Amino acid sequence: MSNRRWFQIHLSTAIVLMFVASVLVWCNMNAEKVGITPALWAEPEPNYKPQRALGWPFPAYPSYDLYYGFDKSGRTLFDVKDEWKFLPIVIDAMIAVGVIIAAAKLCASLIRRRERNRTE
Repeated sequence: MSNRRWFQIHLSTAIVLMFVASVLVWCNMNAEKVGITPALWAEPEPNYKPQRALGWPFPAYPSYDLYYGFDKSGRTLFDVKDEWKFLPIVIDAMIAVGVIIAAAKLCASLIRRRERNRTE
């Protein structure tokens, strides 16, 4: 049995976790042009058109263009609607924590295996 406390990690594990967390942040902040998943929330009104969404794997901050029609000169009238979605934020956070924990467990098991092979 190791003398390490339960919250101690190796420096190499901390570096790997830093890279994993930075990739997750990049995935969440990268705006994608995606449709909205109706399983997580109701579709917007028919005149809403999704333009971009932030969040991975579920869009937590969708941005819509609301089309009103045309003015007298023929230009399209629209407004932008941005809103936060609570359920996708929670799901995205749980997935991110799960990915980070899985990466930490993988690194720790690889380090333990290497230490065990050295002692044999």
